Amino acid sequence: MGISADRFPKWRRWLDRILEEQLDPLLVSRHIHRQLSDCLSKYEGTSKSAELAVWMDQGYVAFAATRIRCMIEQPRRQPKKLKQRRGWKSLSLVILLEKLKTNHAVFTRERFRRMYRRAGVHERLADRDFDRIARKRGAIYIARARIERDIAALKRVAAPVKRLVDKVVAHTEEDRRRVGKCSYNDLDKAIDLLEETFCRYRSLIHGSCPDLLGSLKGLDVTNDLLKIWP
Repeated sequence: MGISADRFPKWRRWLDRILEEQLDPLLVSRHIHRQLSDCLSKYEGTSKSAELAVWMDQGYVAFAATRIRCMIEQPRRQPKKLKQRRGWKSLSLVILLEKLKTNHAVFTRERFRRMYRRAGVHERLADRDFDRIARKRGAIYIARARIERDIAALKRVAAPVKRLVDKVVAHTEEDRRRVGKCSYNDLDKAIDLLEETFCRYRSLIHGSCPDLLGSLKGLDVTNDLLKIWP
């Protein structure tokens, strides 16, 4: 237990980097793209600055898809001979969850209660939030199977996005039919689940999670867009 508990500072640093370099730019990009879509809606079927609109739309899709792909990157399985060599080490939400899965027993209800007590929050609220994270009322600790299901859910919802990045954005698949379709709805579903999962596990480790979606309300580029599409 003690050895695993010493890893909390590292996990907190990983969460900070995942938020700063992956999730937050993804949420910001989608927020701006939705404002773009609103401005373009009345010009559908016209040619007004159509090339610019297509270019901006393609940029959003490529960026959002690659950020989603980045967040669901899986740990690399290296042969034993190569493990001694220093190589590239990726960081993603799924890689973090794989680490937490291995150490799941350190995430106890009692540890969660202590975080709340130190923050001056009633223990009853700690129990409520721990039940929500564990998805099981009265759980003593976070079950390994719970984390495994969360990982599987992320991989499943991001599957069409991953194919788009691997076979269209980063490479060109010879047989385009094998790629399948990836819609805006597919992007949104993946982004929503990534945000929800990140916040649950950040709350588990930190004791809280900022309102990531609420913080975007002050970001408005509509006036800039209206200069092009009034």
